[in-house]
Amino acid sequence: MNNPFRFAPDAAIVQCAANFSEGRRGDIIEQIVGERIIGGAVAADVSADCDHNRSVITWLGQPDALRKAVPAAAERATQLLDLRTHSGVHPRLGVVDVVPFTPIRNATMPQCVDLARDVGREFAQRLGIPVYFYEAAALPARPAALPEIRRLARRWPDPEALPPDIVPDHLLPGAGVSVVGARGPLVAFNVMLEQGTLEDARSIAAVIRSVRTNNPKLRGVRALGLYLPTQGQAQVSMNLTRPEETPLATVYDFVAQEACRLGARAGEAEVIGLIPAGSLMGADLERMQLTSLRPEQIVENWIVGDQ
Repeated sequence: MNNPFRFAPDAAIVQCAANFSEGRRGDIIEQIVGERIIGGAVAADVSADCDHNRSVITWLGQPDALRKAVPAAAERATQLLDLRTHSGVHPRLGVVDVVPFTPIRNATMPQCVDLARDVGREFAQRLGIPVYFYEAAALPARPAALPEIRRLARRWPDPEALPPDIVPDHLLPGAGVSVVGARGPLVAFNVMLEQGTLEDARSIAAVIRSVRTNNPKLRGVRALGLYLPTQGQAQVSMNLTRPEETPLATVYDFVAQEACRLGARAGEAEVIGLIPAGSLMGADLERMQLTSLRPEQIVENWIVGDQ
């Protein structure tokens, strides 16, 4: 990897894979990213999809650097985007939709919880964005899982919806809400169906959700079936929340098996954002048609001596 920015092995490194509700206008996305390197933080990857109408900007950096870089990007996003005019196949609650912090090296989950709480408070107090905290940063007696928060919060400010953890005195119109948290590593992994319908993709996703608790090969895999109009194909869109237990090859093979059972066929795969090297164990990238994966997407390639 030809990369001028690399972290020393003893550096404290946290990852933030922030999701923004814009995936079609490259110039807008670049404005949200801003400077690629800010102090001790680097925008290591920018992934965007026009059908999802969503971009994931993944920073790696020291906690104090992320305290500056992430709110700065969020502020730019609120100036450029309006959820009231947004459309896309991916679920969303806000223009700065989901902001997770993950300890990578020489950093702890409690540090990431503190970081998430600090950033969430800044979103609310300075930008006027209501905030839900999730996963390890969830507040006591409150939902922690992102899918549950999406389900309970999507109708807010309806009185029957789950209220945010922080509600600013003055709401920023068109910004929606943000879900900010701290969690372990997660791999965003999508598989296209070369042959198959939206119903096939939804059926495969439903099978994954129904068996993941008792199937070690799928433990922690979250799945949705989507249709991408610009590609004319259905997609099984997944989050691997325990990537050390569910490598890509295993998940791809399960999707391919279920697709075959339905008379469909699994096709091209893609990884959104960064991925730990261990998740690629046993992966035949050509067989999985995972040809879009770049060296910059492997976390270890950003750390001196880890190649």
